[in-house]
Amino acid sequence: MLAVPPLLWVAFRFGPRGAALATAAVAAATAPLLASRPDLAGAGPVVRIEAAQIVVATVAGTVLLLAAAAEERRRVAGDLARSRDLLQSFFASAPIGVFVKDEAFRGVFFSRRMEEIVASPAESMLGRTVGEILPPPAGEELLALERKAVETGAPVRLEVPFAGASYLEEIFPIPRAGAAPYVGGFVLDVTDRVRAETALRESEARLRLVEVALDHASDAVCVHDEEGRCVWANAAMASALGRTKEDLLGSTFAELRPGVDPSTWRARWEETAAKGALVREEPIPAPGGKTVPGEVASSIVSYSGRRYLVSSARDVSDRRQAEASARLAGLGTVAAGVAHEINNPLSYVLSNLAWLEERIESARPEDLGAPIEEARRVLGEARDGAQRVRDIVAQLRALSRPQEIVGPVDVAAAARAAIAIVRNEVRHRAQLVTRFEEVPPVVGNETRLAQVFLNLLTNAAHAIPPGRAERNVILLAVRAGDRAGEVAIEVADSGPGIPHEARAKLFEPFYSTKPVGSGTGLGLFICHGIVTGMGGRIEVESVPGAGATFRVYLPAAAPSDLLPRIPAPQRPPAPARRGRLLVLDDDERVAHALRRILEPDHEVEILGDPARALERARTGASWDVVFCDLMMPDMTGMEWFEELAKVRPDLSPRIVFVTGGAFTDAARDFLDRVPNARLDKPFVADEVRALVAERIASS
Repeated sequence: MLAVPPLLWVAFRFGPRGAALATAAVAAATAPLLASRPDLAGAGPVVRIEAAQIVVATVAGTVLLLAAAAEERRRVAGDLARSRDLLQSFFASAPIGVFVKDEAFRGVFFSRRMEEIVASPAESMLGRTVGEILPPPAGEELLALERKAVETGAPVRLEVPFAGASYLEEIFPIPRAGAAPYVGGFVLDVTDRVRAETALRESEARLRLVEVALDHASDAVCVHDEEGRCVWANAAMASALGRTKEDLLGSTFAELRPGVDPSTWRARWEETAAKGALVREEPIPAPGGKTVPGEVASSIVSYSGRRYLVSSARDVSDRRQAEASARLAGLGTVAAGVAHEINNPLSYVLSNLAWLEERIESARPEDLGAPIEEARRVLGEARDGAQRVRDIVAQLRALSRPQEIVGPVDVAAAARAAIAIVRNEVRHRAQLVTRFEEVPPVVGNETRLAQVFLNLLTNAAHAIPPGRAERNVILLAVRAGDRAGEVAIEVADSGPGIPHEARAKLFEPFYSTKPVGSGTGLGLFICHGIVTGMGGRIEVESVPGAGATFRVYLPAAAPSDLLPRIPAPQRPPAPARRGRLLVLDDDERVAHALRRILEPDHEVEILGDPARALERARTGASWDVVFCDLMMPDMTGMEWFEELAKVRPDLSPRIVFVTGGAFTDAARDFLDRVPNARLDKPFVADEVRALVAERIASS
């Protein structure tokens, strides 16, 4: 029995294996002793051995059982230690705060993250409630939530702002057998999420504000995806198209604009994508199924990984009216110069014709041969003067045209048109120097581009006092732009320059540096609108005392915008045959002028009454070409054309309209609508003969 305590120590210290070895050693040592015990002296050898085995087995079994129990205890203790270490490591590394509180809501455990959130060590928080740890009102509010979680037995959740951050706290009861529950909780930093949600709400609010603002804008705005489907439109766009906003969604560009070629959408997308943004002038829909002059701005935007075309269309009818008013004001400014330019040729045209008439009336037949050369010279001068008047009137007519025909524009030609009008305004103030390089056309309206030249040249002239023109210069240059694909226009003067404080307001409407009553203040404003409407820009450079330079940059026309070049007119060939012609004009002098030109080659009938001409056609009269005056008092050429189409539709294509200028909207619309040829007054004999020859040859 003395060996039992050591064996137990070995069992607890070394486990079952050590206990087995120790027991075997003790058994080997004690077996002889047991066999020699006095009380077993009378027993046989077998009995003595069995008795020894029983004792050893009993001791060994007891020791091994104790050793196994000790080993299991050590294993469980090791597992508990490892679990404790793992749990401590988890709470130390977890990105969320964890706490446990007793039944009195005093802290018994706080994770490392909780220490970071509260900015206090765990030791200072143990044994204290949250109301004692955090300042009011946050502390009292969280303590009330902990009590609520215990009372209801259900978790509670709250988002708490603290120390400039936001935290989501979930509190829950921890049941205990036979005792009041503890309280546990998790605290998660949700600052980034809260900020993102706040930013999203603010962004959505701004987006709604923008949408409301755009919905109340006067400009028509729509957004199309890359396939041409409408994904958003404002109220102005819906009103212009006569549909509801909801009805527009999903509609293709071709469905919204039935009269437009579907390929226009793809061409516009590609052009806008290439340039980044595009501003163009074109007719736009208006309520009531009408169209009005418009300015359409387009740009490509990216959103959520997709690209969209955003377009805004603006009705510029008022601007066009202002431009027309300014154009008339500009024409009024140069009226004296125009009168001077016309009066010069008219003076010698009239005097030469009077001289010729006197000579013819007073000369005897036998004397007519002597002055024939002088008469030819007089007639030549008269023709030259009349041609000058014709050119000036043509330039005035071009500048007064309100139609918005957009196409390739020869920049130099538009410049020369303006020069012809403003030349006399400039000549008494400065020398006009022109430098025209070979440049490609631009896309726009020739009349409006000529108005830009006219306004800039007039401003340059007015910047220089009259007199001493030889000391001052106005430069008009047309050249290639600084950027590829641009055409540059420069108008520079040697005047006093523009004050620095005035430059920022130059392009504002009704702002003028001229004395009151000397200008409308619309010239540069209109120039800016015309130039930006053509997709260009206008800049000014000035040094006080050293003049000013205005530069206009316009995008050159793309090859697809260019029209085929029309060959220069040739002298008309001899007519293929002698034709039958009708001249319908209430002005006998114009009718007889046409007769004199055409009578050598054709039979010409003259009528001044449209009703009589209509009756002749109804009774079977026929002509190869009919020259019809557009504006006649009793029945206009337009009305006569409509009536003739009812009784003799075969004659309608043979009509050539003669006009001194379509000055009414109805006349302009009519000439744009019908395919018939037109002859502008004053006409040139060769042009008239060529026109008739071409019409007869094609009939």
